[in-house]
Amino acid sequence: MTDDTPVLLLAHSDPWVRRQLAKDIEERSRLEVVPVASKYDAYATIGTMAEHGHYLAAAITDQTLVDDTGENLLRGINDRYPAAASAILAVSNTGMDAEVYVMSGKRAQLRTDLNRLRSRSRPPHPLVVVTGPEGTQKADEVLATLDRSLTPYKWVQADTQHISVKIDGSKEELIDPHPGEIFRALKLVGVVKRRPNHPYDLVIVGAGPAGLSAALNASVNVGFSTLVIESKIPGGTATTSINPIDNYLGFPQGVSGPALAQLALEQIANLELVDFLPTLEAQAIKKAAHGRYLIQALDATSGENKRYIRRDDTSCVRVKAPHPETSQRKRAHSQPRRILLRSPL
Repeated sequence: MTDDTPVLLLAHSDPWVRRQLAKDIEERSRLEVVPVASKYDAYATIGTMAEHGHYLAAAITDQTLVDDTGENLLRGINDRYPAAASAILAVSNTGMDAEVYVMSGKRAQLRTDLNRLRSRSRPPHPLVVVTGPEGTQKADEVLATLDRSLTPYKWVQADTQHISVKIDGSKEELIDPHPGEIFRALKLVGVVKRRPNHPYDLVIVGAGPAGLSAALNASVNVGFSTLVIESKIPGGTATTSINPIDNYLGFPQGVSGPALAQLALEQIANLELVDFLPTLEAQAIKKAAHGRYLIQALDATSGENKRYIRRDDTSCVRVKAPHPETSQRKRAHSQPRRILLRSPL
C-alpha cells in the first residue's frame, strides 16, 4: 500500500446504471470508483486527484454522455493521462480506437473485464511487475490479490506457461504464487512461526483494526499465543476505506484507512506470539478432546496453499483451553482462555 492510490473513473449519464455499475465494480475489484455523469464532470474530478494522493488507473465510459461521446472523453483522458487504461461500454469494437478496451458491462463478465483493463494501466510508481499470459485463472487471481491490497503493479504480457511476480527491492521471483505468498512477500504479514497444528491459546477471526488490536493486547498484555485468520485482505476493509478514521487514539487529525491498516500490520508482524494466516475463511468451531477446540477453515481463494490447506479440503487449527486455575495463577484478573470470534461463522 502506498500513497499513490489507484482510482477508476466511471462516466455514465444514467444515474441508476451508474450507481449499480459502480457498486459492482467496487465489489469485484476493490478499486475506489469515482462515478461522474458527463465529460465536464470527468475532467473536473480528474484534475483534483493528485491533490488527494490518487492517480487515475482506468476510465470506463458509456458510448454516449449528456455533453459528448464516450470516445471523445477517452481520447481527452489518454492525451492528458497516457498511463491510464481506458474502456467503453459497447457491444463491439467496430470503429473504436485500438487502445480502447470494449466491455459489455454484464456482471458475469465484469471481473474478467476489470482484470484485463487493469493490466493495461501503467501506475506511476509500480511496486510489483507481473509477467505472463493474459486471461488465465492464475493471472486473474494474482491481479485480484494485488488490487485487493491496493498494490500498484505493472503488467507485462508474455507467451509463457507461468505467472511471474517480482517485487521492487527484492531479488526473489515468485512463480504462480498463492495470495498468501504475495502478502508475505509484500510484508503485509509476517512469517508463520509455529507449525500448522500448534495448540494456540487464542484464535481471532478477522484481521481488521479491531482484530489486530485484540491480537496485540492478547499477546503482549496476557502472553497468549495467538492465531489471526483473515479470508480477504490483511488489514480488513480499512485497507480500501477512502474516508478518514477519526475515532482512534493518537490520531487527532484522523488517519486514512490504508495508513492505519499498514501501521497495524507492521506492528503485528513483529510480535513473536502472533501468527497470521491470510486467505483462510473460518467455517465452524468444534469441541475436541482434552478441553480443546478445533477451528475448521477453508482456503478463501481459488488456489492451493500446500503448507496449510487445500482448496477442497478442510484444515483444522488446534486451540488449547487450559484449566481456569492456570490462568488465575498467571494473572489474577484474567478470565479462562476462550476462542475469540469477531464475526459469525
